[in-house]
Amino acid sequence: MDRGRRANARPDHLECGIGIHVPFPFVCSTSINGSSFHLCICCNNANLTPIPESVANIFKMDDLDRTIIAALRVDGRTPYAQIAERAGVATTTVHQRVKRLVEKGIITGTRVQVDWEAIGLPVTALVSLEAHGDRLLSEVADDLRAIPLIQDCYSVTGEFDLLLTVRARSSQHLGEVLEEIRRLAPGGRSRTIVVLATHFDGRVPPL
Repeated sequence: MDRGRRANARPDHLECGIGIHVPFPFVCSTSINGSSFHLCICCNNANLTPIPESVANIFKMDDLDRTIIAALRVDGRTPYAQIAERAGVATTTVHQRVKRLVEKGIITGTRVQVDWEAIGLPVTALVSLEAHGDRLLSEVADDLRAIPLIQDCYSVTGEFDLLLTVRARSSQHLGEVLEEIRRLAPGGRSRTIVVLATHFDGRVPPL
């Protein structure tokens, strides 16, 4: 591909100077004293910058896509016919949209929400870890995958490098899991916060 032509290609979306993402059809191109400008017809702001395609793709979802995602986030078992009735479209249309959302990597899977206490894991802890030595965080995280009671692992900013969500049967069991974590990620500091109560989790943000 010709990099020069690619650099000058018209972007699908631009970002307005006040932070609004503007599809190119709502942008007017003009020239003043030989210089070209893109003018947002919504706010007349000329300070527009291209948005990466990966970001712009988010804004190509329509109301049906959002309805489907919202329904499946609440309950991944929601029948397509029920979503179709809610959206006023055919069931086959919903099926095709879901297939497209999976192919685009927007829907990455479905998960079951469980009552952790009911399945014998009532203790939840948030464990912060400091990486030690020259190991990459991704390497440490890969080692920690060997502990199935670590539910989540995030790279984070601040005084620690990794944040883990850990499930355990009891305080004593939690101590055993922490010892295993220290064995796989030795040397660095750690901090453990035990959750006393969960007021809400797994919420579905508006799309």
